[in-house]
Amino acid sequence: MKPTATAAAIAARRRQTAEKLEQVERAIGMLRRERGRPTVRAIAERAGVSATFLYENADARALVQSTIADARSSHDRQARQEHERVEASWRERALNAEEELARTQKEVLAQRQQIGELMGQPAGLRADGSR
Repeated sequence: MKPTATAAAIAARRRQTAEKLEQVERAIGMLRRERGRPTVRAIAERAGVSATFLYENADARALVQSTIADARSSHDRQARQEHERVEASWRERALNAEEELARTQKEVLAQRQQIGELMGQPAGLRADGSR
């Protein structure tokens, strides 16, 4: 090949690579908008490129890796928030149950005292004879 033909072939290859990278970026954007799970295979299919291209091209590999890492951290953050929300709900339920138990115990004590008074026993005695 002549030097000009070689230069033209190299330039064409660079243009193809740049176009493929643009396709990969668009595919990643589509997956993000659709809240799809970003995987190498999903990105390759959407972009119309091979998975080999995504693994072998350093720029494409960096795009895919950062997208997958972002999705994982976002998923982890959402899972953590959901866990905290559920935990807060259970904590609130436990506090409400404790409050209701204390109220019920006071009510039972008051009823026992009233029963004792109605039965003619001294106010401090319970039905079972204990204080």
